[in-house]
Amino acid sequence: MSVDSAMTQDMLFLAYLFEIGSSESSLKEFATHLVTALSEGLDADIIILMVEEDGGSRPLASYGIELDPKQTLRHGCPLQLCIPLRTTIILPIVHRQRTLGSLHIYRSESQKRPSRFDNGSHESSAYIKAFLQALTSSVATSLHTRILQKQASRTLFHLHSLIENIPNAVMLFNADNKVLLSNEHARALAGRMQWDQIGDPQRNPFRLCDANGDELPRSEWPFLKAIRLSIPSVNEEYVLDFGTFQRRVLINVSPVPMSDGEPDIFVATAEDITDRAEQDQRKDDFLTVASHELRSPLTPLLGFMQMARHQAESAQTVDINVLLRAEHQAHRIRRLIEGLLDFSRIETGRLKLVCRQINLVELITYILEPWRSAEDTKNSFQISLPSKPLLASVDPDRIEQVITNIIDNALKYGRPDGMISIDLFRQDNHAIVTISDDGDGIDPRDLEHVFERFYQRGKNGGSFRTSMGLGLYISRQIIEQHGGSITIQSAPDSPTTVRISLPLLKQPASPPAD
Repeated sequence: MSVDSAMTQDMLFLAYLFEIGSSESSLKEFATHLVTALSEGLDADIIILMVEEDGGSRPLASYGIELDPKQTLRHGCPLQLCIPLRTTIILPIVHRQRTLGSLHIYRSESQKRPSRFDNGSHESSAYIKAFLQALTSSVATSLHTRILQKQASRTLFHLHSLIENIPNAVMLFNADNKVLLSNEHARALAGRMQWDQIGDPQRNPFRLCDANGDELPRSEWPFLKAIRLSIPSVNEEYVLDFGTFQRRVLINVSPVPMSDGEPDIFVATAEDITDRAEQDQRKDDFLTVASHELRSPLTPLLGFMQMARHQAESAQTVDINVLLRAEHQAHRIRRLIEGLLDFSRIETGRLKLVCRQINLVELITYILEPWRSAEDTKNSFQISLPSKPLLASVDPDRIEQVITNIIDNALKYGRPDGMISIDLFRQDNHAIVTISDDGDGIDPRDLEHVFERFYQRGKNGGSFRTSMGLGLYISRQIIEQHGGSITIQSAPDSPTTVRISLPLLKQPASPPAD
């Protein structure tokens, strides 16, 4: 082959290496294609591409020999091939004064064909040096590009993983309003869709409103204000109005300055505070009702006490009815305070039960006695109790608290002169207590929440509020601590039935008959 033909072939070979380097391939794929092409183009038996890594080097790809890609060699430690070699060429791969690795080219002694790299080649050493320099330069550029792509891919993967694991909604967008990245929480909050453009009217499923529910013009959206004014938004409250429902959110938007100081990327986070806002509203309502409830018995109590004192100071006989009515109001205050204390004990895990073996038939009979003998109620009671004892390990005071609260609710929400039915029976290994009234029932929207703390339902769909919304919440906690359950069955214009299930004690087996 003439010198000109060899040079032409070298140029075509370098062009082929450039084609491999510019192809769409991963780092591993590029390295595999590269060593295969080098083995053919350089007529070499063994080609090894080593990469610098953590103070040493490891084989990224090899041709003609199997090497462990996880094996790391310290600097200065040569590869041990244990093969008789005729020619060895080790070329450093350097890109912009940074050593990326090295290229190892070997010809074994068994190879009889001459090589341009053997002594006595017709090509000048200067040309061979220039050829190898061009070859390593091409490899270095391609390898550097692949390493950067791998690092970028890994960084992007870590960024995706980080954003997906943030518990709030996160979105990245640029100065052209283009959404670059968002996590699952953001897609769920925005109606399970991916924005391409911030506030795209064609794909926007909600109206953005201020904290008062007034719709904001698109120019006042915190995302677009950050782009326009380059200022952050910190914990600003907004409402996402989807038409059939609303979500209340806290939004933060932060410009991310680039090297020139100008923001090009913006990160927005949103926290769904709908449940928290509703809970806060319930707490506010609770405090309002609690204040009213505590003041309500205090006023007549003070009045009755002043009346009794006036009678005593004027040497009159103190009216026993005045004292009884004052005592009644004092008991009301005590029950309210006990409810607050029970709530605190439940929230801090300090509600304790003092359980002992009790016959539930006798306990329910005792609990119902005040209503059976009461003369100041127009309601009638229908009570059904079994003749055989039902033994359970319960705290009798707490069970009385639950039954009393439910009967009070039945009297409050049932008809003033209606019937209240109370049944106790055995079902498998549980005792079942049902308490039913013949009122107007409970709206399904209320029924979902009646056992929640601070929840207060209206009477007959109105705004009637006479409790702190803790009775059923405390009752459920008490029953569940007994290992039982409590449910409510109701519907508008239908009776309401509260069903309590308590585990019974296992009865000892009867001795065999003689």
